[in-house]
Amino acid sequence: MQQSQAAITARRQQVGLLWLRGMSPTRIATMLKASRRTVERDVAAIRDELTRASVATLEAKAARSVATLRLVQSEAWALFARLHDLSNSKIGALNTIANTEATIARIEGTLSGDQLTQQTTVSVLVLPEYLAARSALVAALAPFPDARRAVVDALAALEGAAEGGGNDGHSG
Repeated sequence: MQQSQAAITARRQQVGLLWLRGMSPTRIATMLKASRRTVERDVAAIRDELTRASVATLEAKAARSVATLRLVQSEAWALFARLHDLSNSKIGALNTIANTEATIARIEGTLSGDQLTQQTTVSVLVLPEYLAARSALVAALAPFPDARRAVVDALAALEGAAEGGGNDGHSG
């Protein structure tokens, strides 16, 4: 005999309330005069529903967080563009940009299945913003050839290491 959807829903609500109070499926089955297998299916369905709801809530929160971080990043790029010297403010803007990008990558990486390690690797070396910042930095150091050479060498070493070349900037 098939139960109506309303009867199944009512039973599942009862099962859910008892299960959330800590009762075992066997005890719930005895109390409700239902088979243990039926109660276990109800508990599995409730778990699935709770998981879907939790994931949807987390995804919505993550989307709002990423949108906020993108706004912060945009403001930091605007500040960076307005500043013409290599002041602490310009360096701070670059740090904010890098930190927000890393945070966004962690959020998106975690949600896209990297849940075992919760690690995300992001290469900013290919971003147009990084290339523009690198060029601006090197150009700003033109009056200081020794500093310019040191920065170019350091950036080349970092970029080589990031590309997997393992280049630490020293020959040897």
